[in-house]
Amino acid sequence: MKRLLNFVLIIAFLLSSFFPVLMVKAETISDLRRKLELIEQEEKENRDKIHLTESEIKNTKAGISQIYIDMDNISKEIRNKEQEIIELNQLIEDKDAETKELMKSLQLTTGGSFYLEYIFGADDITDLIYRYSITEQLTRHNTDLINEMNDTIELNERKKVELANKRVELNRKQDRLAVQLNSLSNTKEKLYEQERELEDEIKNSRAVIQMYIDAGCGEYEKINVCANRLLPPDTRFFRPLMRGYVTSEFGGRISPITGKYQIHEAIDVSSSERLNARVFAVANGRVAKIFYDIFGGNQIVLHHNINGITYSSSYAHLHSVHVKEGQTVTRDTVIGMMGSTGIYTTGPHVHLAISRGLRYTDYVSYTDYVAMSFNPRNVINFPPFRQKWHDRVTRY
Repeated sequence: MKRLLNFVLIIAFLLSSFFPVLMVKAETISDLRRKLELIEQEEKENRDKIHLTESEIKNTKAGISQIYIDMDNISKEIRNKEQEIIELNQLIEDKDAETKELMKSLQLTTGGSFYLEYIFGADDITDLIYRYSITEQLTRHNTDLINEMNDTIELNERKKVELANKRVELNRKQDRLAVQLNSLSNTKEKLYEQERELEDEIKNSRAVIQMYIDAGCGEYEKINVCANRLLPPDTRFFRPLMRGYVTSEFGGRISPITGKYQIHEAIDVSSSERLNARVFAVANGRVAKIFYDIFGGNQIVLHHNINGITYSSSYAHLHSVHVKEGQTVTRDTVIGMMGSTGIYTTGPHVHLAISRGLRYTDYVSYTDYVAMSFNPRNVINFPPFRQKWHDRVTRY
C-alpha cells in the first residue's frame, strides 16, 4: 500500500511539475460543509475503531494475566504430584520391607520344605486352614497395596507430563497473545495518529470556512470566484527571503532526518542571517492558517490570487509568526522569522511549498496537499542550488 501511495505521489509530482497552473474543481461553502460532515463521520468511525481496539487490548491483557495464574497453578500441581510420588515411593519401600519381615518371621525352611510358625500353632485342622488363609490374605493384601501405589505413581508421572505439556502450550499461547498485543498496540497508535490528523482537518476546515464566510462569500458562491474577488490580486511570486540560497530541492531525496528516500514537497531556503532573517509573503494574499506541529514546527499557509488563478503557499519551521489568521498581506509583509522549529529540521531554514488551489478549502488532507504541490522554481525565480541571491527581484 505504501509503495502504491509513493508511486501515486511521484506521478502527481511529475504532473504538477509540468502543469502547475491546473485548476482544481470549484466548490461552494455548502460543498465544503458536506466534505466536513464526511470527515466528521470518518472521525467518529475512527473513534469507534479505537474503542474496539482498546477493548481487544484489555481482553488480551486479561488473557495473558489468566495464563500467568494458570501457569502458577500448574507449577503448584506439579510440585504436589512430585511430593506425592516421593511419599508413595517411601510407603512402597516401607510396605515392601514390612512384608519381607513378616514373611521372614513366619517362614521356616526345613529339608526343602517350609512351615509357618503361625500355622504350627493351630489347635486343629480347621484352625490350621484358617491360619494359612489369613497368612495368604495378608501377603496378597500387601502385594496388592504395593501394586496400587505403583499404579498411582505411574498415574502421577503421566499427570506430570500432561501438566508440563500444558505449561508448554500456555507458554506458546502467551507468546501468541504477546504478538497480538503488540499488533493491537501498533494499530491503536496508528488510529490515534489518524485521529489527530482528522481532528486537525476538522479544525482547519471549520476555520477556513468561517474565514470565507466572514469575508463575505455566499453559501452557494464558487470559492474560486469569491477568492478572486476577495484575495488581493497579484501577477507573480517573489522569493521569501531578502538574501539567501537554496539548501534542498523539490522532489525525491534522501531525508537528512530519517536517512530514507522520501518525497520533499517543497524547496528549502536559508540565509546567513539565520534567526534574524525576515520571511516575506511570496505574493499578495490572505493568511488562511497558522499552526504548529511536531514535524514542521511553526507554520503559515497563505491563499493567493495570481492572474485569476488560486494558489496556496506554506512556510514551515518558522522561529516566530508576525501575522494573524484572516489577515490580508502583501508581497512586502514580513509574516515571520526564519527558524528551526519542529523535529524535521537540521538548522534554520524556510520549508517553502507552493500548491494549486486553496489549501484547507479545495482540499484538506495532507495527501491531497502533497498531490497539489509543485516545484516552487516553476513560479519563483531562484538561482542555482547554493548560489546566493541578494534581493527578492533580480532574475537569474
